[in-house]
Amino acid sequence: MRISDLRKEATAGGARVSARVDWEDSARPALEVFFETEAGCADDLAPSPEACLTACFLPAFRHGERRVALEGPVCPRLAESIRTTAKILGSWGKRRRIPVIESGKGFRPPRPVSPRRTGFFLTGGVDSTHLLLRNRADFPRAHADSFRDAFAVFGIYTPDQIDPRSPFSAYMRIRELLGEIASESQCGFVPVVTNVTALDPEVAFIAEESLSSALISAAHLFSSRWSDVSLASGRDASILSPLATHPLLDPRFSSAALEVRHSGIEWNRRERLAQLCAVEGGVSRLVVCMAGPPPPLLNCGKCEKCLRTMTALAGLGKLAEAREFPRDDVDPEEIAAIAVSPSYAAYWRDVLPLLGSRPDLAAAVEARLGEARRAAGWFADAGWKGALRRLDRRVFAGKLLAARRALRRAR
Repeated sequence: MRISDLRKEATAGGARVSARVDWEDSARPALEVFFETEAGCADDLAPSPEACLTACFLPAFRHGERRVALEGPVCPRLAESIRTTAKILGSWGKRRRIPVIESGKGFRPPRPVSPRRTGFFLTGGVDSTHLLLRNRADFPRAHADSFRDAFAVFGIYTPDQIDPRSPFSAYMRIRELLGEIASESQCGFVPVVTNVTALDPEVAFIAEESLSSALISAAHLFSSRWSDVSLASGRDASILSPLATHPLLDPRFSSAALEVRHSGIEWNRRERLAQLCAVEGGVSRLVVCMAGPPPPLLNCGKCEKCLRTMTALAGLGKLAEAREFPRDDVDPEEIAAIAVSPSYAAYWRDVLPLLGSRPDLAAAVEARLGEARRAAGWFADAGWKGALRRLDRRVFAGKLLAARRALRRAR
């Protein structure tokens, strides 16, 4: 993969940084990757080889590129660390050739902005809203770790987010809401529109490998504005599993000028929601949906993520306060109609303790979790270990498993 023609240019509404990406070992079309921001942030937007490397490395890794070549210079810390992400993904089953990183102007560490300035990624969801709540509670405004900027990246999942011309697009409606949250929290607001996931738009790849790198690539364009940026954890330490945003991955996209933090992992989803509900207006503007529903609301109220959040809020008696959802209550039949995959069962288990006042919803969730457990058991039994267990039972009357356990005890 070769990245060239990195440049910045003015636009009618602000500024744009773009670069040409040419595939060398994969039969994929060349692409101009771009990042656009508004006039108020245009001066801080700067062409960044680090942004290009962060955006392009994992797609190159997935599609068998032998190298990622940039015109440079590139931060050596990032270049070394980002290859480690490929090794981590390899340990999760994504075993591929790791591209070599080449720079036409060598490797040179950029300098961080001084004094330190901290930003965070704001989506409007439970995790980032809770991260802002905790930051305002834990740090005085004068502290270097107090968030100064809310950073919103559009165009990752929803196609109409990258068309800001329509006042009814998801971009314009979410941008307005996030701008309100930032203003009320005394944060600068930095919106960016990008097509970076067009390098590989497959949703499974974004969710399992490239999401944090796509987000963080945009942050590298503002290394003259902030020295640290926090990305809210989507899970807690008790249920860590391979995902594209992960405490092992996210900090690996740091450079000498930008420190990336995977934050909030100490709280589970139940605790985050309960803390938000305890604050006046804490859930009034939650946006959790990725379906991009039509106006006027920003949550469809039908998808698994919407319904899970609505169920938790109903149990806390706060759903009526969450104004971006279409209903004030949840019918158990709605829960019965969805499928809960084994990978999302832990989220639903977090919801159960909140449903003490709603036994009808609790029963529906228990039923869904039962199906998820049966599905997980079937998949495990369908694997090679399950096949060996069946062979042992049918042919050797379980003696192989007994011998294995005896050997373990002896060791």
